[in-house]
Amino acid sequence: MELWIRLDANPSIGFGHLVRMSALANAAIARRWKVKLFTTSRITINLPTGVELNYVDSDQQLLNQSLINKPEWLFIDGYHFTQQQCEIFNRIADQLAHIDDLQQAYQLDSQLLVSPNGEAFKAFYCETFPRAELLLGLRYVLLRSEFEQSFLNYSERKIALVSFGGADVANLSWDAVEALISAGFTDIHLVVTDAMNINLNNTNLAKVSLHRNLSAKEMANLMGRAKIAMGAAGSTMFELASQGVPSVFAIVADNQVTAARELEASGWCLAFDIRVDTAKQQLSDKLDCLLASDLSKMHDFARQTVDVYGPERIITAMERISRSNRDIRQV
Repeated sequence: MELWIRLDANPSIGFGHLVRMSALANAAIARRWKVKLFTTSRITINLPTGVELNYVDSDQQLLNQSLINKPEWLFIDGYHFTQQQCEIFNRIADQLAHIDDLQQAYQLDSQLLVSPNGEAFKAFYCETFPRAELLLGLRYVLLRSEFEQSFLNYSERKIALVSFGGADVANLSWDAVEALISAGFTDIHLVVTDAMNINLNNTNLAKVSLHRNLSAKEMANLMGRAKIAMGAAGSTMFELASQGVPSVFAIVADNQVTAARELEASGWCLAFDIRVDTAKQQLSDKLDCLLASDLSKMHDFARQTVDVYGPERIITAMERISRSNRDIRQV
């Protein structure tokens, strides 16, 4: 089978869409699917081996390619697509799927809708996407397979981790480092990427271990050593949960609110919304609350939150839908 994925990723909107679709692509390739990714962005993060990367200026190019070679599936990930683009997406593949965290009323004729945070949106999805099979809840979090790994027992962990995703769109990395230094941490690890607009002449640079452009495996290994972490409320949240890291998360975008609040309610992390108050003070206050908590218990709660099998469950559902549609066409 052939899967086409359509997304964009850049420092302005972040790289969460790319990270989670990379997990889906990996699962598809493991089932011997052919995978192509289409984007208007210049991708700076490594893609899974076997994914064919295609840059397009417009989605009409995508449609033109499908007239020559129509894929079984097109999977859409993004919150910025127009009605005209959705009309094109509806014509490209035999089956259409998309992921949503915002109750977006896209004009998509999807046969599959994935919403790891959207169990509360079920009535809306049933009405808006009547043909779609719904995969809702944390069983469908898109984690890369590298996060299924051995990690240090929590009692052996020493480091504090700062990781604000691929872009750090709110520029909070150094504020987090300063808060950790003030709290007495001496073994602080800061993760950066080339896509970040981050000042590497900061006076605190000598006080941190700097990691640049980590692979998924390297990121998982670092998280597996972390006693606590601070980051943005994107895909990083689920990665840290899988490694059992009590964390403080900054909500920097609308699509992060539901997930962050749901994970906070599960008892292993704290979240704050930088769009409604002073970020630096909130970050420091939440860190104080985290350090006053039972971190060992939070570690246990985090480990119970997600697993790495969401992508496999989604691909299994897509294969089942494809078989069913072929059976119907053969009747």
